[in-house]
Amino acid sequence: MQRRLFRVLPAFVLVGALSACGTSSATEPTPAGTEVPGFDRALDHVVSPGGPDGGTLRLVSTRECADWMPADAWTPWCINMQRLVTRQLMTYGADTGRRGSVVVPDLALGGGVPNEDRTEWTYRLKPDVRWEDGAPITVQEVVQGIERLDFLRRDISIVDIALGPDDAVSVRLREARTDFDALLALPASAPLPESGAFMASGPFRIASRGSTTVFERNSQWDPATDDVRRPRVDRVEFTVLASDAEVSKSVATGAADLAIQGRMDAAVADRVMAEPAFAERSDNPGTGRTVMLAVPANAAPQLRQVECRKAVYSAVDRLAVARVMAADVEPSELAAEPATSLSPPTIASFDWSYQPFAVGDGSGDVDAARDSLARCGAASGFALNLVFADTTTNALIVDVISGALARVGIIVNAKPVAPVDYLALTASPTAMQVVGADVALLVQSPALSGVWGFWNPLVNGDLVGLGLSTNVAQTRIPAVDILLGSTEITSPEPAVQENIGRMIDRLVLDSATYIPLAYAKALLHRPSVLTNVTTNGALGNGYDLVNIGVHRTP
Repeated sequence: MQRRLFRVLPAFVLVGALSACGTSSATEPTPAGTEVPGFDRALDHVVSPGGPDGGTLRLVSTRECADWMPADAWTPWCINMQRLVTRQLMTYGADTGRRGSVVVPDLALGGGVPNEDRTEWTYRLKPDVRWEDGAPITVQEVVQGIERLDFLRRDISIVDIALGPDDAVSVRLREARTDFDALLALPASAPLPESGAFMASGPFRIASRGSTTVFERNSQWDPATDDVRRPRVDRVEFTVLASDAEVSKSVATGAADLAIQGRMDAAVADRVMAEPAFAERSDNPGTGRTVMLAVPANAAPQLRQVECRKAVYSAVDRLAVARVMAADVEPSELAAEPATSLSPPTIASFDWSYQPFAVGDGSGDVDAARDSLARCGAASGFALNLVFADTTTNALIVDVISGALARVGIIVNAKPVAPVDYLALTASPTAMQVVGADVALLVQSPALSGVWGFWNPLVNGDLVGLGLSTNVAQTRIPAVDILLGSTEITSPEPAVQENIGRMIDRLVLDSATYIPLAYAKALLHRPSVLTNVTTNGALGNGYDLVNIGVHRTP
């Protein structure tokens, strides 16, 4: 039977071929997938708000989350599960979609108060917050949690931690940090009980472990001290199954309520396309992974000119890159979409509307690329060396890029690098220069939640130099550095972060030192029994599990 795509136009067709000056006047395209009412509703709304309290939420997955210790929770889905049982000084907001990526107070009375140069941050612990056994959470246990985070990350450089009156904790750093609130939203920073054993501080506690881990309500959790978590259910069961097929069957038969996979499942995509009733209860968010090209400052002479970089920008075939990323998922736009923004869809500054250079329908604008080549004195093209981590998907992406650029005379010499060595290569401007890298293929995700957590490692001018650097393009834009240093960039208000982040996005896009290609997407399904369902950008745009309710009819 032939599939019918309920919404067939890809995002680039809907946005239109935007001129080189960019625009934000277009109507925002609906995410790829279907036009069935309800599809993608949880991206920016709470679906089925309200509903009864009580009942059991049954979760299934093929993956485990270590032993549920906060120190082991680094992936978005494990951090999501930790919201059930663990609180930190700071946490992620309860707003919908990418607006939830901002950091807000949790166990702290307010956000951290920095000194003038941001080398010291002071927090005050809320009163009357307790462990599951009724013992109060102390500032000493808060200090131990921060020290554990410093040990695990080894990049925070804490000099000392001092205790003050009124349960104040002051952390002094060797170097300034704008993102310290975001660091203290990581579960690994959670207060560490004196015993060192796991102890719940959130609305649930772990009642039993095994192939099914059971979470029951924590009677010592006080909702008056928590502005983020509003749990509905009394019990959560998390069961690990052997295969994706078992997970899908468990949800389809009603044996489970929600699959927590954190990756694309082609079988779910098939059902979305074949069953409108299934599609209307599904969501297709971006995951936070953006595939892009970085053009180092010491690239070939042609690429040191913005017009030659613009030629690469216009010529590349983003639609084909997205199809490669989608693998066996059909239609491919359910798994990946061409990127018009460097910001991923998980942070407030994601901007579908701005396209500084012509890209046609997403497959590239050959004429615009040739015009740019003529303006940079390379009308017949030039050769470049493209380095990439040697995986099957990356090799296919590079093949697509090579074919697209060859249309305008830009010849790509592909230089695969063992994945285990790739990070060290791209982090070293000297090593990149030694191997003659003109362009690098990157897969970028936010290092920490929020706009600053994504942009600072990528474009901070202070990271330009011969030492190790995450600024692979070695780009330095004075206006961007000013914005990165502003207090507004870490505001708890999503709209403020959005404005600052979009200014950065446009300045970097205009420089064409980083060239967005495509971003990965997930496909989520929310059965009709679930209430209070929304995605959260800080959690990789997965459903915010702690606030989901269940309404079963007899």
